[in-house]
Amino acid sequence: MDLLNANFITKKYSSASTQAELQSLSYKFKKGNIYVIKGKSGSGKSTLLNILGGMDKPTSGSVYYKGRSFYELSDKEQSIIRNKEFGFIFQSFNLIPELTVQDNIHIPKYFNKDLQISSSSVEDLSHELGIYSILHKKPPQLSGGEQQRVAIARALITNPEIIFADEPTGNLDLANTTKIADLLVYLVASRNSTLILVTHEQNLIKHPHIELTLQDGVLKADEANV
Repeated sequence: MDLLNANFITKKYSSASTQAELQSLSYKFKKGNIYVIKGKSGSGKSTLLNILGGMDKPTSGSVYYKGRSFYELSDKEQSIIRNKEFGFIFQSFNLIPELTVQDNIHIPKYFNKDLQISSSSVEDLSHELGIYSILHKKPPQLSGGEQQRVAIARALITNPEIIFADEPTGNLDLANTTKIADLLVYLVASRNSTLILVTHEQNLIKHPHIELTLQDGVLKADEANV
């Protein structure tokens, strides 16, 4: 069974529009693989990622997660999956400035009372990411690279099945771009999670991966770098 299956996804700019941002797009994502989606600015990469991640319903078509049609699930079921089995990393970090690093990493449990996140798991992950010494600090006190490491920790703390990363290095300098990309891939691969990453940068991921191009609303597979 495929982990995530996009089935004839179409997304129009508006209900009255005849122009589609995504056009009958289909693709099957396997567990444990790394997928890199490229495309020109405005090609619909972020829109596709939001639909796959359960944050934006398509105009038509279906997204199947573990064999179940995601958008036909109840709002509660969708929320539980997004919170526990999906992890999200954004270009703009999306950290809460008033909270400490440690509290930001704990954010998922505030949306799901049944979700258990232990202090030891936060400490272990923060050591892996090199942010243990700044757990007491708040986001405005951190560099861009440090903030993105915190965002990665927040995404990984629930041991999700899939990580959705939307231009995760877009706000970083060249040195941090390479470090963050390598670290993200290492952490995802070591957990046998699936990574679906959107980027405009060339040769960002050096680890074996499957490269896809979004063009004219359709997802096209390039050579798999394996």
